[in-house]
Amino acid sequence: MGCYRVSQPTLGLSRRVYRLFIGLLLLVLSAAGSAQTDPAATLTSSSAEQAPPNPPHKTLKMGYSHWPPFFIKRRDGRVSGINAEIITAALEPAGYTIEFVDVPWTRGLRGLLTGSLDIIPSASFTRERSQYALFSKPYYQEQYVLYVRAKDQTRFAEQSLAQLLEQGFRLGVFRGTDYGANTMSLLQQTQYKAQITEQTQMDGNYRMIKRDRLDGFIQEHSDYLYHRQNNQMGEDIVPLLDITAIAQHMMFSKARDNSQAVEDFNQGLSQLIADGQYQRIFQTWQGNAWMLPDTTYTPRHIE
Repeated sequence: MGCYRVSQPTLGLSRRVYRLFIGLLLLVLSAAGSAQTDPAATLTSSSAEQAPPNPPHKTLKMGYSHWPPFFIKRRDGRVSGINAEIITAALEPAGYTIEFVDVPWTRGLRGLLTGSLDIIPSASFTRERSQYALFSKPYYQEQYVLYVRAKDQTRFAEQSLAQLLEQGFRLGVFRGTDYGANTMSLLQQTQYKAQITEQTQMDGNYRMIKRDRLDGFIQEHSDYLYHRQNNQMGEDIVPLLDITAIAQHMMFSKARDNSQAVEDFNQGLSQLIADGQYQRIFQTWQGNAWMLPDTTYTPRHIE
C-alpha cells in the first residue's frame, strides 16, 4: 500500500505557519482580556460620576478675644458665643474648619494684613481696612452708646459728645474700634487727646469708671446688655447718649486665598437667616433678635 510522503521543506513551512497562527490567536485572546472592564473599577468610576463634588475642606484661623456675648472662652479651652456660633454654622456645612486664635483686637488686624489670620469678626467697613480685607455681607448692626455713672446722668444730660469733651469730660474708648466718621473725627482732635483713654481689654472701661478715673465710656450696647443680664455690672452704670449704629461684617484676609470663603459665608448666612437658626443664636445669648442685618435703627443723636 502506498503512502503520502511530506518533504522536509514542506513540513518546516507548515510548522512555521502553525506557530504563527497560534501566536496570533494568543495575541487576540490577550487583547480581548485587556479590553474587559474591572467590575470594581466600573463601580468606582460610576460612583464618582454620580456623587456630588466634595466641598472644599480648609482650616480658617479666626482671631478672637474673650468678649461676651460674642466670644466666651471656657475653662476647658472651648470657644462659644455669638460670633463663634455664627461662623461655625455658616461655614462648616461648606467643608470648613474654624480654628480660634486668642489675640488682642489690634494684633488681630495686623494678622489679617500679614495673612497669619484668615478672619476677624465684628468689623465695620473702612477704606483703610478694605486695602487688606474682604468684607462679608453685614451680619448684624451694632449700637455704640456713651455710658456714665447713674449719679452723673442728670449732670451730663442733654449735651452732645463734643460739648462734653469741651468741658473736660474724661472718655474711655476701645483701641482700634471705628465709631463712625463724625465721632472718629472728634476723637482725633489734639485738644482732647489727654482726656481720652484707649483700652485694650474689654472690661477695662468698667474698672476705670468705678475707680473714678473716667466720666464715661463708649461701648457696644450688646456688651452692656450681656453684663447687665448676667449681673456682671451694677445698676450704677447707665446709658447716656447714642453715638451711632454701624453694620458689622466678617473680615477675610486678602493675603490668603479667601474669596471663595467669603462667598460661602454669605451663602451660609442667608441659609441661617432663612431657617431661623440665626435668630435662635442671638436669642440664646441676648434674649432678643434686634441685631438682624435688615434691622433699621435711628440713633438718638444730640447735636
